[in-house]
Amino acid sequence: SIQRVTRLVVVPGAVLAALSGIGLIFDDATGYKDEFPTWLMIAITWFVAVVIVDETLQKPAAKAALATLEGQPDGRELPAAYGPIAKRLQMVGGLMSLSVIGILFLMVWKP
Repeated sequence: SIQRVTRLVVVPGAVLAALSGIGLIFDDATGYKDEFPTWLMIAITWFVAVVIVDETLQKPAAKAALATLEGQPDGRELPAAYGPIAKRLQMVGGLMSLSVIGILFLMVWKP
């Protein structure tokens, strides 16, 4: 279900946010086309970094976690190989969540 939500909600939302942001950069009313602010460059770089981390770390780890759980009966103890993968998923996912909050802060506060 998490993969479905990611595919149907999270990824389209991220693409929409990126396209909307690009549109606003080139909109004459914002003035960013002529003078590109530092906070915006930081937010864009941070956004791209989060996408790269998701593609290179989170997705492969999620697939590995699912592979370790494949064929395991419900209600049984989790396989030993699952623990380290789950910890990494939790840690990286938490950092990515904090990154989203940081990016939103930059986009709203506009230092």
